[in-house]
Amino acid sequence: MQGHIESLDTWGKLIREMYLDEAAVMHEGIEEAVWDSGSFEIQTVYALYGVGYFRRIGDNAKAEYLMKFLEKHSANLPIKYAYDYFFLKAIGAMNVGDYKAALRDFLYVEYLSVQNARVDNHFLLYNIAVCLTQMDYGFLAEKYIKKARESVALLEINYDETRYEIIEGMSYMYTARSEKAIEVFNNCLERVKNGKSRDSLLNSVLHNIGCAFLYNKKYDKAIENFNAAIECCETDGASPANDLYFKARTLLKLGETDKAIACLEKGIETSKDDLALNVAIKAIKCSLNLESETSLGYIVDIAIPTLISKGRHLEVMGCCLMLHKHFSILNNCALSDKYLAMSNMYQEKIIKGEICREEKPDNTVCFNYGRDACFWKCADGFRT
Repeated sequence: MQGHIESLDTWGKLIREMYLDEAAVMHEGIEEAVWDSGSFEIQTVYALYGVGYFRRIGDNAKAEYLMKFLEKHSANLPIKYAYDYFFLKAIGAMNVGDYKAALRDFLYVEYLSVQNARVDNHFLLYNIAVCLTQMDYGFLAEKYIKKARESVALLEINYDETRYEIIEGMSYMYTARSEKAIEVFNNCLERVKNGKSRDSLLNSVLHNIGCAFLYNKKYDKAIENFNAAIECCETDGASPANDLYFKARTLLKLGETDKAIACLEKGIETSKDDLALNVAIKAIKCSLNLESETSLGYIVDIAIPTLISKGRHLEVMGCCLMLHKHFSILNNCALSDKYLAMSNMYQEKIIKGEICREEKPDNTVCFNYGRDACFWKCADGFRT
């Protein structure tokens, strides 16, 4: 059995270091032997490495099959494998835009990391910062980026500073420091253009420069960078949905409704794999025709509940403000006040750094559900 584990560890190292051609060759002699072995541990190790491998080569069906195998046996996973399982589960949630679910699992992984005194957790801390940024908790993301950098320094390993600076810049942007964000993103752009960082980061940098200009009300510059980000996606074969979404929002600020609708329609088509983004784009489009019961019903019954469940708090605020203005025009004071109060509630939670939730579990429930307990404990700790 030890020989099998060593072979799988070698395969896993090739995957982590992105030698995918070599990993593919090695995989040809591994898969059949793994399932023939009858060893739960060997099959578990193979599944843990295999999920990452198949995701990287675009075979999502096999990655999902292996995740289901791990999920089926998750209750029996030894602690050393539970860390990797929940990490993969969180990455999967991130890939479909469910940052709230991803954060819950990442925080549990952090708890396991502390319990087992792991020090190689810089990538975990970085991903927690990503989730917090996407959920609009910018100043909390800064704390995790700082912790990630400290972990990297402790391990004395090489890493791409641009990835960290992108999250840092986003945290500035979401805490009303857009000028500082633009400065950080421009540094990132220079680093990518000069070959000091990976080309794959170019889209993210351009997109965030566009967002910073949008928040700074420099709409023409925002559109210029969103266009560059969309072009970058088309070159790389990636989905431009997020860039189209923000470009449409910018065009609406400029009163160019027809162009915005064209962007939104293309965004809906290219965001089918990201439920939260897809719903947010449809909500923006529906907001342009709230006189329609279908559009109004979509925002009330589908968009707001979905966006709340996915942790997209700024989009929830936006939907509530749309409804507030709509019902104000109709002189429906009760509904207008309801959605204004709901928007203000989410704004206050974001400012205070609270994780939005309908009800906080009591201590007994927390004890019975370990990951939830860890999640709420961390959420409470954010405010200190």
